[in-house]
Amino acid sequence: LTLHILGGKVRYPKNDAPWDLDIINEENSALFKIICHLIYRVSELNALDFNKDQILKKGLKIHLYTTLNRISYDLSVSNPMLNDIKKMYPHMFDIVIDVLGEINQLFDLFIPEEEAAYLTLHFQASIERLDINRKKQKNIIIVCHMGIGMSQLLRTKIERKFHQIYVMDCISKDDLDDYLTKHQDVELVISTTSISGVKVPHLIVSPLLEYTEEKKLEDFIKQFDEPVRQEKTAFSMLDYTTPFLVSLQDDVEHRYMIIEKLAKVLYEKGYVEKEYAVHAIMREKMSATTIGAGIAIPHANSKFIKQSAIAIATLKEPLDWGTEKVTLVFMLAVKNEEQKMTKQLFQELSFISEQPSFIQKLTTETNVMKFLSYLHY
Repeated sequence: LTLHILGGKVRYPKNDAPWDLDIINEENSALFKIICHLIYRVSELNALDFNKDQILKKGLKIHLYTTLNRISYDLSVSNPMLNDIKKMYPHMFDIVIDVLGEINQLFDLFIPEEEAAYLTLHFQASIERLDINRKKQKNIIIVCHMGIGMSQLLRTKIERKFHQIYVMDCISKDDLDDYLTKHQDVELVISTTSISGVKVPHLIVSPLLEYTEEKKLEDFIKQFDEPVRQEKTAFSMLDYTTPFLVSLQDDVEHRYMIIEKLAKVLYEKGYVEKEYAVHAIMREKMSATTIGAGIAIPHANSKFIKQSAIAIATLKEPLDWGTEKVTLVFMLAVKNEEQKMTKQLFQELSFISEQPSFIQKLTTETNVMKFLSYLHY
């Protein structure tokens, strides 16, 4: 019972009460060093300063305190959300796994992938918080011809229902041109009366903002936020692969065999060091690199990469890969410095994983050039 209590979650007595466990606050404690290393490296690999998020730090203190107790007393760890987290946040999960590999070596620990998934949620939630702080709200003005009372009512409704909007002012139609001249930062105009000659995006609604108009405004904001996507935009991964790095309809018996084959091609073409294959398999043993939908993304530490590249393989028959079956393999050899490209790459992989018919099209293709021509949105 004592062991399980030590391995259980600690709760704050009050929301604002300090948690003054000495083991967490001592700067020379192993836990303190682990948290510092974790935040520093995940920040570095994401190009985002997680040190600014105090909620994240408190959450990691509580979580890792209990995690280390579980490991110390050999208590089992389960995470029923493991596969879902890997599929939903493959980029962050991958970063956390790599950093935990460093921590395991530095502190002689073995923090399992189940814990990596929980930590992924902590960092993903932090990204949401930091994004809210970093991205300013949309600046809008309300144009109304029915008096100050009606315009304030409309303002209250909009501010209550749309937190991503900042209402700069409520003005009359007659003052609109002059106001826009003086305030270049207005991004959207919501008006209860028809307006013309306005270059800023605008939307006409009724003063009462009924449900149908709320939906209309919501759709308008989404459309306003989303960049226009051109038809058939090529994947950025095409910049990092060649026909010589693509192998179709491979017939292998084990996932390590396809990892070794792709790593060998990357090595022979001068993209990676010879040790890349061994370390890719070691990484695979830590946590299977499946992201769902029959896709796997094996890789190794970037220190073994000479030049960023991606090797691709399709499998003749679905292959056991951890708890899943895989038919499409992307071996990622991308340097840490290319963080923007890495995020774009994971967006493309996520897009592929959500298109079953597209995956079938890729995995049944036998011509390399045709296969590469399919890689676009």
